[in-house]
Amino acid sequence: MKRVVIVYVLTLGLTLMGLSGPSAQVDDIGVSPSLADRFHIANRPYSKLPDSWSRSKRRAYDKAIANFSDFSACRETGSSDASPSLNWNVIRSKEQVDICFFLLAEYLETPAALILWLKASGFSTALHDQIGIWPSENAGTIHASYKLGVEGDLYFQGLVFKLAHQAERSVSIAVRYDSKSVVISSNATINWE
Repeated sequence: MKRVVIVYVLTLGLTLMGLSGPSAQVDDIGVSPSLADRFHIANRPYSKLPDSWSRSKRRAYDKAIANFSDFSACRETGSSDASPSLNWNVIRSKEQVDICFFLLAEYLETPAALILWLKASGFSTALHDQIGIWPSENAGTIHASYKLGVEGDLYFQGLVFKLAHQAERSVSIAVRYDSKSVVISSNATINWE
């Protein structure tokens, strides 16, 4: 019982900190790194991926980073600061979903705040680190899933998402954090099976 109360208080505290407003990651000299430096793929900053990495994927991410350089580009105009809405009409590709969820996680600041947002938006969620308990001193990942094709659901744009919607598939999103609970990546996949 005592552990449940401690977890509840910790989650509540982290959530309230996250709802206090947006923050950008800032390095030791007070400079905010670029989105390409903050967003990771395969455990590396996007800006440091080898030249041999897929050209088509690089073009898609370059376009997503250029079009969604900050959270305001992903956000629905007029949505509240405490519970911002994503503008699904402008998010059209898997790479754009990756970038916008990464920026959303940065905006909300804490894993607990992102989980609340995901649940309020109809996603099912789970939270894990390498040994299964998080928050802890280890890096962790939020796994979220959303069933497409349900009446009144979020309607992702773009051909692949429309096909998945018609086939009533689900989209899964994994948002990774480092050991200090700083978001480092986001990865969306469509579950075709």
